[in-house]
Amino acid sequence: MITLSNDLTIRLWDVDRLEQTYEFSYPNSDVCTCISGNPQSLQFIAGFKSGILRVFDIETTSIVQ
Repeated sequence: MITLSNDLTIRLWDVDRLEQTYEFSYPNSDVCTCISGNPQSLQFIAGFKSGILRVFDIETTSIVQ
């Protein structure tokens, strides 16, 4: 499961163990408005208020762009 938080973080959760597994932060100058994940990929895409889409790599915990 992927969630957005008011503290400018995107968090990934293991629903079987009910634990947070990853945390990503993003610039406070742009608000994240939507997220789309693919269960067959180790990446997810986040959309921001500015219109920018960012691809996040879960394995390396980095933004791919």
